[in-house]
Amino acid sequence: MVENTSAMNRDSGEKTKPDAPVSLIGQLKRRKVFQVTSFYAVAAWGAILGAAELFPSFGLSDQHVQWFVYIAIGLIPVVALLAWLYELTPRGIVRDPEDVEAPTIMMTATVPAASSTQLTLTWRGEVHRFHSDVHIGRDPRSELHLDDPQVSRHHAEIVFHQGRWLLRDLGSRNGTRLNGELISEAYLPKESRVDLYDGGVPITISIG
Repeated sequence: MVENTSAMNRDSGEKTKPDAPVSLIGQLKRRKVFQVTSFYAVAAWGAILGAAELFPSFGLSDQHVQWFVYIAIGLIPVVALLAWLYELTPRGIVRDPEDVEAPTIMMTATVPAASSTQLTLTWRGEVHRFHSDVHIGRDPRSELHLDDPQVSRHHAEIVFHQGRWLLRDLGSRNGTRLNGELISEAYLPKESRVDLYDGGVPITISIG
């Protein structure tokens, strides 16, 4: 029940390529390890300078300053590890979705609900038309597969619920915004814009 304008490419013999493995440097950048570690290094340097000035005022010796420096340096790998494992999202600090087991909803073989109302999604100039539930994400199995490293593998879904189309976030790293408002789930109006991260290419959606 899915009509996709990219289907012509598949019919002509072009195979869909799976996601290319992301390099270690790419993962470090995506998880903001460099950014967080650099921020910590600057903050630690400022704290060390402050300790060198203030510790003597409290009767502490230079040896205490040295221990403070050792501790500050020793925490760098800890900060890098935490940056790798966790993400600061609009919903707070969460585990990186790459390290969390994929939602079981992506693995079930149940038949999605069908609707006579057409759902049209446009992303980067490509138009996709659906009459049934749509999973959105970087996973190649997603009905709307978005090849963008800032998009989570299982980012969001659109389901036909009680006669209306419902947009639901699937615990994504950067959140899902419907017409500028951060949502966990919300019914879609006839015309809408969905942003999967700040500065990204939006998905425009029309119903009917």
